[in-house]
Amino acid sequence: MQQIEDLQPELATLQEVCRPWFDALQAAKPQWTMAYHPRKKHNGGANNPGCHGDDIGEAVIYTRAPGRPTTVIDYPNNNVGGVEKFGLACVEFLHRGIPTLGCSTHLSAYPTSGGQGTQPERGPQVAAIMAHTAPYRAANWAVIVGGDFNLTSEASNVGHAADMNLIMGPAVGGTGAFHDAAQLELGRRLTRPTTDKNRRIDYVFLADTRTPWGTRGVTMSYEDSPAGHHLLKADAVLLRTAG
Repeated sequence: MQQIEDLQPELATLQEVCRPWFDALQAAKPQWTMAYHPRKKHNGGANNPGCHGDDIGEAVIYTRAPGRPTTVIDYPNNNVGGVEKFGLACVEFLHRGIPTLGCSTHLSAYPTSGGQGTQPERGPQVAAIMAHTAPYRAANWAVIVGGDFNLTSEASNVGHAADMNLIMGPAVGGTGAFHDAAQLELGRRLTRPTTDKNRRIDYVFLADTRTPWGTRGVTMSYEDSPAGHHLLKADAVLLRTAG
């Protein structure tokens, strides 16, 4: 939270946030707009108390004004056993007059609804992101989705490529409905790891409606975090005329 204060982003998408932390921040910052999607009760372990049995989930924060419209949805096909409920927390706002949707999410990491080493519910989760954002993209809004996708963008990873292809396009070289912000900056598909375990599974995705392929002025930086995942900071210029 201190990093949000220091960096002053217009939009922040947070994952694995304990509900009491979110409630405390919301009370401390009434001038911001926030939404929270609870995912599960979290008790942690011997070395990490987690959320002390309270909710853990994802949050989205718009720091420029209060009272902006928000939406929180559960994904369909959402872990048949009912332990974890993945979804989206979204906020609508105007960025210099451009209608913008910003969303935070977290996708399945483990085979919680069947399979060995695969996550069969993750494909429907990605499809739900595409479905929820489709009306905004069709109306030429800027759309930003940030989160822990638990997916790599390597075409050789056959367990991930089909799901990531739904977002980034064809399997998965790019020019799909969304671009990885780092992909736009560097002009290539594979970019820096985002976790302490040297994996790239966290992303800031920008819809091609206002940040089409080849857009200039997109930068990505990585900040250290005690959470095991790096903090991703993306700066993007949104086109005033839809691309």
